Amino acid sequence: MPIITYMGMQGGQWIKGVRRFGIPGIACTFATAKGIHEKKMKWKLYILAILSFVLAMGYGESSIYMKVFKKDWLVRIMYGLTLSIPFLIIDWKVGLASTILLPGAWSLRLGKFKIYKDFDFLWDDFVRYTTLGCIIAFILR
Repeated sequence: MPIITYMGMQGGQWIKGVRRFGIPGIACTFATAKGIHEKKMKWKLYILAILSFVLAMGYGESSIYMKVFKKDWLVRIMYGLTLSIPFLIIDWKVGLASTILLPGAWSLRLGKFKIYKDFDFLWDDFVRYTTLGCIIAFILR
């Protein structure tokens, strides 16, 4: 979970690929370590890989979400709901919880503080990616 939080926060200000491909990569690595030979885990692995597509879509000014929904608050809710779809497929109970937690986490605006030069600690990113990490960890239990 801390690795996913770190990757999500870094991907927002530094290298986008860290977030887009690193988070699903770490999730798939842990799923593999847990037991890829198990049929149930192998299926989860493929679904977790789908997170790359959702995380690559983004939710910023130039995203497809902004072009469709126009309002930032609605974009963030819809992005959170889209991000919960793979979890709904894997486990409907966890997925149902994620349809509440992820849109809520993506809707937050909590402020920031300077870490070093151009890098800030964004509290909203911390909450977003910690929430995502918790859901992934729960799926892989």
